[in-house]
Parts: sequence; structure tokens; C-alpha cells
Amino acid sequence: MDNKTEGSSSTLEIVPMISSIPDTEVRVQVSEALQNGYQWFAERNKQEALTYLEGLMIAWRHGISKQIELYKEKIIDIVTRDMADRAASLISQRMGVDMRFLYYHPGRSLPEKSFSVPIEKSGNRERKWIYRRIEHFSQLIPPQAMQVLALLEQAGIAPDGLWVAEIIETYNYSTRV
Repeated sequence: MDNKTEGSSSTLEIVPMISSIPDTEVRVQVSEALQNGYQWFAERNKQEALTYLEGLMIAWRHGISKQIELYKEKIIDIVTRDMADRAASLISQRMGVDMRFLYYHPGRSLPEKSFSVPIEKSGNRERKWIYRRIEHFSQLIPPQAMQVLALLEQAGIAPDGLWVAEIIETYNYSTRV
């Protein structure tokens, strides 16, 4: 869907996002998942996690507390990314839609309502993604995007936050003398 207004255009996309949830709750969930034989979606994520797990064990044996904490955070980040990869693949397969999933683990805080991510800047033109929490998005979201929510629910995947992403293109018409 493209909307054109004076000097800008936008494309809407719904983006399930794993956002901040209480640190202890995530640690418990990730720990339980790994202990109960977490089923990795992507082999590359599993291999990366195993590499960092090895580093964690070495840090633990040597009592390097700051490194232990950093390795734990990295492993949580990898598991969270794997969960997002699984959700994106499910949507792609079932709905034929290439969804962009972003993920954030609890060590990162998200803004209250919106944030932007630059795409490109060329001359007087700038393109960027503007992410807004779904409850603060004032335009109608396409039914196909809402069907994604139903699909995730059926699969037992519950994103911690839902955001709508919109590509905004702006032009700087400042005159130079």
C-alpha cells in the first residue's frame, strides 16, 4: 500500500517484534528451553550459540563474572533471534509473504511509541523505516497483515510486542545561495 502526500511516500508493513520483557522471566524461559532440548530452527544459530556457550563455560571456570554476564546476554540474543527466524519462516511458507522480523532481547529497551531506522540518503532525498507500536498506529492495517497475527497465534507463537513499519521518503528542499 503506497500513500503519497506532499514530498513523502509510505509503505506499510506489520512487524512482530520480540521486545523487552522482565529480565528474570526471559532468563528462566531461555534456561528452561535450553535445558529441555530447545528445537533450533536455524543450524547457524545453534552453532553460534554453542560457540558462545563454550566461552561462557570458560569464563565460569575462571570466575570472570562480567564475561559470564556478557556471554549469557549473547546466548539469550541468539535464542531470541532463532525464535524470530522461525516465525518469519512460518509466515513466508504459509502466506507467501516475506516478513521482516526484528527482535530485541531484554537487555535492550525499546521506545514507548516509535523509532526510525535509516534506509538510504541520496542528495536531498532520505528514506527510512518508521516503526510505531500497533496500538499507536492511526491508519488501517491491511487484513493480510492481521491474518499474520492469527497464524502466529495458531502456531503458538506470541510476540512480546507488535509494531507497524512504514517506509517514509522525505525531501529537503532547502535552497542554497
